[in-house]
Amino acid sequence: MIDPLEHPPADSGDDTARELERADQQAILDNLPALIAYWDRGLRNRLANKVYVEYFDMTPEEIFGRHISEVLGPDLYQQNLPYLERALAGERQEFDREIPTPTGPRYTQALYLPDVHEGEVRGIFVLVTDISARRRAEVALALAESRFRTLFEAAPSATLVTSADGLIVSANDAAGRLFGYDVAALEGMDVDALVHPADLAMSRRVRDQLTAGRITRFSEERRYRHADGHTVWAQAEVTVVRATDPDDDRPYLLAQLQDTSTRKSYEHELEHLAHHDALTGTLNRRGLTRVLERQVVLAESGRGGSVLLCDLDNFKAVNDRFGHEVGDDLLVHVARVLRRAVRASDAVGRLGGDEFAVVLSRAGAEDARTVGATVARSLEEDAGFPWNGVSVSISIGVAQFSPGRTIDQVLREADRDMYAVKAAGRERRSRPAAHQLVTRTESHPKKA
Repeated sequence: MIDPLEHPPADSGDDTARELERADQQAILDNLPALIAYWDRGLRNRLANKVYVEYFDMTPEEIFGRHISEVLGPDLYQQNLPYLERALAGERQEFDREIPTPTGPRYTQALYLPDVHEGEVRGIFVLVTDISARRRAEVALALAESRFRTLFEAAPSATLVTSADGLIVSANDAAGRLFGYDVAALEGMDVDALVHPADLAMSRRVRDQLTAGRITRFSEERRYRHADGHTVWAQAEVTVVRATDPDDDRPYLLAQLQDTSTRKSYEHELEHLAHHDALTGTLNRRGLTRVLERQVVLAESGRGGSVLLCDLDNFKAVNDRFGHEVGDDLLVHVARVLRRAVRASDAVGRLGGDEFAVVLSRAGAEDARTVGATVARSLEEDAGFPWNGVSVSISIGVAQFSPGRTIDQVLREADRDMYAVKAAGRERRSRPAAHQLVTRTESHPKKA
């Protein structure tokens, strides 16, 4: 029996689609401003973006397959080794580090995120962000008021000075551009008016902690509101400062904001690409696995659902007769039919090739078979596509989640059910009772 989560034999169309998807993902990574990489359990590189050229004068192609020590160099590798070892032990690591580069040292904030699968660490995701601007801001705070004001006005980052109660005392031109206000309008405004409502409570708590002296610095990426109403993402670095006037001992807050909206957009796109099929727009294997894992948890409390495994029986005939472009059109059409047949709370995904899966939340086996019959009927009634004249059938297997059952157990049952239905279709007869989920879409070939 073939595991339903294993890739079917790839054809040239599938290879091309996967190559395009990989190229798109690499393009997104290369446009992100931070160092991004993946190192396997042996600390050999499997993925890197072009920002590594700026830091280590090495391209992603040159880095691929190398041990991390070859990229960092012996000194930096020894400094980072304790963090790497803890990450390989499954512990998330965040730390600041100075990295020497061909153009001079950079101060960075590093995140080592373990890639854990079924309790085993398979590698480490690495994200390194340049925080040199924050260090420069800390130095600027030590300067005299006149010098500070010059740097304040010329700073490329949006910069605000607020009182302890949140009133904006000073703002620079970059802040005006970030929020869409004139600087004169910003000064005197309550800073809460700039914070996104979802982040407002946290913003106020941090401000109280800073002004009370419980913390001296705060760093976080959060949402703000532009003057026209749209959301702006920015990395906020907030520090407590004191006025130069000896008679004024009140604390002020200096906030430097780096617009990260573009990077956030890339991250969302990257997240979507990581969990969705490029051709059909449905979930891919990784996305489906996450949904199936949630169903296993829900089943333990009696809220499990069902899964449908769907396979096009004569799909190769479509590709052979009409070409892979038409075959791709058929796959997109099947995905569309599946999405129309389910609720918004359900999930549709492509396992690979011509095989799909549907996860129905809080649905029993009979409900699942009803959905399967709806899908079969929808495909049977459709007669407007160029593959008409070729016998195309869909076989659907059903299995239900219940307490104590694993993903593999549920999928194996659905796989067995699907192949039983497939066999019945090949014999051109339907299975009895609830298993009548075979449909054939046949009509006269279109004239050339």
